[in-house]
Amino acid sequence: MIKLLKKEIGINKTTFLNLLSTILLQGIAFLTIPIFTRVLGSEQFGLYAVFNSWVSIFSILISLSIGSCLAPGKYYYKDEYYNFRNNIIVFSTAICFVTTIVLIILYNQINLILLYDFKLYIIMLLTSFSSNTIGLITGVLVYEKKALMNFALSIFLSLSNVVLSLYFIYNLDFANIYEGKVYGHFVPYFVVSLFLIIYIIMTKPFNIDFKYLKYGLLVGTPVMFHQLAHFGLGQSDRVMMQKMCVLPSDIGIYSLFYSFCNVLAIIFNALNISFVPFYYEYIDRNDKDNIIKKSKNLIELFTILCIGFLLLSREVSYVMANRQYYSGINMIPIFVGSVYFNFMYLFSVNYEFFYRRTKTIAGGTICAAVLNIILNLFFIRIFGMYGAAYATLLSYGTLFIFHYVISNRIPEKRFYVPKMYYIIGFLSILLFIYLFFVLSSFIYVRWLLGSLIGMLEFYRIVKRKAVF
Repeated sequence: MIKLLKKEIGINKTTFLNLLSTILLQGIAFLTIPIFTRVLGSEQFGLYAVFNSWVSIFSILISLSIGSCLAPGKYYYKDEYYNFRNNIIVFSTAICFVTTIVLIILYNQINLILLYDFKLYIIMLLTSFSSNTIGLITGVLVYEKKALMNFALSIFLSLSNVVLSLYFIYNLDFANIYEGKVYGHFVPYFVVSLFLIIYIIMTKPFNIDFKYLKYGLLVGTPVMFHQLAHFGLGQSDRVMMQKMCVLPSDIGIYSLFYSFCNVLAIIFNALNISFVPFYYEYIDRNDKDNIIKKSKNLIELFTILCIGFLLLSREVSYVMANRQYYSGINMIPIFVGSVYFNFMYLFSVNYEFFYRRTKTIAGGTICAAVLNIILNLFFIRIFGMYGAAYATLLSYGTLFIFHYVISNRIPEKRFYVPKMYYIIGFLSILLFIYLFFVLSSFIYVRWLLGSLIGMLEFYRIVKRKAVF
């Protein structure tokens, strides 16, 4: 079975399975929203969203993000890749262990901010460790093109997460209902992460070499600040709303529509994970034609997905939750705009990351995160949850502009994504954001238009026999 799952397959099958794996692994939160919004209610759903935000922060901190060096390192250490890979996994795990112990010792100081009991605090740290490890291992599977194994892992984690969460919520007595969801995520991730660490490092012999640790810290530490700053862009709004005494029900409403629109982020992340290994190969051999062609197809595909989402999302949101959430529906186009900026900036960041410009990447994201916090301080007071949404949109727009300018100034001059592709994409999104409001009462028109556009894009994918 393991030999079968490790088998390399064709480029189209690899792309499709990696897409599906990422969507399953990350998209389970979206697919189960109708269940958990009703089971938890808006207040408990909001509390879980805040807890999950802290998990995201600590999953970045505890490893110093040295695992992020695996992608460029695959080319930098191409002749000694497996030795490099196993060393990075071991060093990442060791750093996680040490930082977790330190954070446990500092519980009393840190908990002045978190306000969790000790047991829940420990679960938060172990969940952070598990999420970091799963992310590291799935990255390894993607870059080594082991799509079948990645797919099997994603199915298991996705199904066990949902089943265990519902079991714990209904069968165990917690002080807060949302803790059942917390344990449902923690148990399968923690068990699987320990197994994968042991399995990966035992399948290939290696020798500990601290030059890999040095490389990992050099490349990864700036990425840690980049990821933390990205959290400031994507997650801190809920924490700030909580600290600024916004009603928990409003935080729950905001979290619902953020999670709802985040399905687009899950899709573009899946597309990006599938695209990057081939994109790096094209850059490595300076294959300009493939870079331009594949980038054009990818931008076209994701633009169509965003358009379809704008046209169909009103009715889908009615299914996702009950009436207590409906006051947040008009945040949908704001979040779609934020996701689209985030997607477009990936072309520049992937290019910068290939050339190990991680300090530049971190610097840009930190500036955008600081801008986001400043805007949140003013906008949340004035506009409440809508203010947080607008602050996120403006910050991602600034981030896109920064990286687009930087990527066009890297000396290697292999950034070949034409400016016109960006212009057409942004104009298309603006048009359909306008139609989101204008056609709000014309359900059949929107669904017919969305279906026709979707079928046209599907025909183009079938015709070129490739996702991008």
